[in-house]
Amino acid sequence: MQLSDRTKGILFLLLSSAGFALISLFVRLAGDVPTMEKTLYRNAISTAAIVMLLARSKTSPAVPEGARRDMFFRCLFGCTVYRTGH
Repeated sequence: MQLSDRTKGILFLLLSSAGFALISLFVRLAGDVPTMEKTLYRNAISTAAIVMLLARSKTSPAVPEGARRDMFFRCLFGCTVYRTGH
């Protein structure tokens, strides 16, 4: 059965929403575990999932040559905003 791109998009949005709901549930169930520890485990699980998906699709995570400068500044400003708390 072939799915249209629109149907695939809707399914991925629903799957993403379900994933975020599960993450929220597990964070609440974790109780009084320190916030940084919760963040570490959540990011470790996300990283493992991304690595598995990249390996399965045989896609390289390398940033294209023309986008490296933009990616650098995106990371830099993301860290800066995170560190300053805004």
